[in-house]
Amino acid sequence: MRCQVLALVAIFLAASTGGAAAIDCAKAKSGIEKAICADPAVKAADDAMAATYQDMLGRLDASAAAMLKDNQLQWLKLREDRCSGTAADALSRCLIAVSEERARYLSGMPQSGPGITPSPMPATLSRAESKTQCGAEVATYVFPQDGAPGLAVFNQAIDALSKNLEAEYGARMAEEEGFEYHCYYALDTHFTFTSPVLIAAANDISMYTGGAHGMYSSQSLIIDVAKGRTLVFGDVFPEAAQGPIAAMCSASLLEEKRARLGGMGMSDAEIVTEMAGYDETVGKAVPDFSRWMIYADRAEIYFGPYELGSYAEGPYTCTIPAAELAKLATSGSWIAE
Repeated sequence: MRCQVLALVAIFLAASTGGAAAIDCAKAKSGIEKAICADPAVKAADDAMAATYQDMLGRLDASAAAMLKDNQLQWLKLREDRCSGTAADALSRCLIAVSEERARYLSGMPQSGPGITPSPMPATLSRAESKTQCGAEVATYVFPQDGAPGLAVFNQAIDALSKNLEAEYGARMAEEEGFEYHCYYALDTHFTFTSPVLIAAANDISMYTGGAHGMYSSQSLIIDVAKGRTLVFGDVFPEAAQGPIAAMCSASLLEEKRARLGGMGMSDAEIVTEMAGYDETVGKAVPDFSRWMIYADRAEIYFGPYELGSYAEGPYTCTIPAAELAKLATSGSWIAE
């Protein structure tokens, strides 16, 4: 029985431009295709990804399958961009990594945790830029309707996020005469942890609307499956835990600052002083669960561009072991069990 997957919003209706099956090595043309065929391990990873893709097409309704075909073609271009030009000794590793990452997305498997039933289904949008609309690349999920309360909460949250992105970045602004610009937005959802108890997903967002560079961010969803509600900091930790968690986060960020800036002429004392200036930023971020990425063995707290340094430094995440968080968690919360 085919699983009927509802489109998130009307913008997800699109025409199919074709599929993308496993590579026929007798017809390999591009450098990437030839590299895949030359290494049995890389070919095996590509074949596994292609099989997962074909299986998912058979489980989706016609509308969702058409959109996934478009998205798969865009992913093939992305694979080319990510791995082309990679040194020969690293090319196989790059190709295996991107194939495994794609297979995980297509199957709805989390990066950690036992997974959840029913499995989430891909929900995609690939739209080319036009004179009236900005380009859009969306690779997110929707759960079947016949599941635990938390699955519906996830669907509602993704639907709202998708609509907000389209409303904010979907339409091209009027261009001044003689001036043209490119614009797009992208949403990439991946599950950092899922189980029958908890759904933890990271929604990576990027956009460009003209200017010197684009912007990007990440928003997390942490959902109690049985209760059907999005968790907040106070559901898991007492207020008194904010200070100790902030201290662990700052210590983790300091090590990351040292790794990035130590080779750029900054002394360790200068790096320590700079990081101390962000204590307030870290303290305010800790109780914001939309920044938390939950894994089986740790949590990571996300800081976007400019929050802890220059745009060129990129985003930062602090890493806190789950064992340390469990010591601070409220009795009965999922992390304390």
